[in-house]
Amino acid sequence: MDVVDANLVTPLDNHLQKKLDVVASIMKVALDCCAESPARRTNMKDVAGMLQKIKIQLLAR
Repeated sequence: MDVVDANLVTPLDNHLQKKLDVVASIMKVALDCCAESPARRTNMKDVAGMLQKIKIQLLAR
């Protein structure tokens, strides 16, 4: 959460915590795509699947 704007994380109510979980999930996918070694990077088919799961998680709230 160190890279998220502090204005987004005022009082941590349940709804805000769920949004932060989604942001953290997206950031993890982004970081996985930026691995220094191409062999360690997540392939785009898997990235698309991960982002689809995050979208479903977000819309299910």
